[in-house]
Amino acid sequence: MRVTLAVSDPTGTVMGGAQELCTWLRRDPELRMRVRRVEDNAPRAGTMGGSGELLSLLLAPGGVTAALAAALVAWLQTRRGSQTVTINLPDGTQITVAADRVRDLSASDSAETARRIAEGLLTQEQTQGRAQTQGQGQGQGQGQGQGQGQGQGQGQGQGEAQAQTQAQTQAQTQAPVPTQDPPPTHTTDPDPPPGQDGT
Repeated sequence: MRVTLAVSDPTGTVMGGAQELCTWLRRDPELRMRVRRVEDNAPRAGTMGGSGELLSLLLAPGGVTAALAAALVAWLQTRRGSQTVTINLPDGTQITVAADRVRDLSASDSAETARRIAEGLLTQEQTQGRAQTQGQGQGQGQGQGQGQGQGQGQGQGQGEAQAQTQAQTQAQTQAPVPTQDPPPTHTTDPDPPPGQDGT
């Protein structure tokens, strides 16, 4: 799942902290190869024109999500201003973390905040994964159904053809064979012997 990160001040103005955040995230071995800077020219509510520079990060289930959440909290705790990091998820959901809310947190509270951020990201990952799995299952089911339908249709066609052939064979076998009458025989009386013809 790919998410984008935007750094802004309380007025919503995107600040130049994206490069600093990118450098911070790349210190983590699990995030180093997953984060990159991108230009965002799409206008946003309350801003003039594009929002400037964003960070794009490819998440994966497991330690990557937890590493991102912990790194964000730690980075915001080092900021002196009231900066905010907004995580934009693929479905439009946003998770916002403000520096002035995490700056004075204890170690345990910082860990709890990072855990809640990670849970929000994991929920989105699981939802997206289920949607993809259901889509693949439906596609496979349709393909199997079509294959079975074609196989049944072919089997029925072959069965009907075999039945017709058997019926024709039986009809030919049971049909009576016409018999021909023997040719008529003509008998001719032999000539009577001399003296027996009455003359």
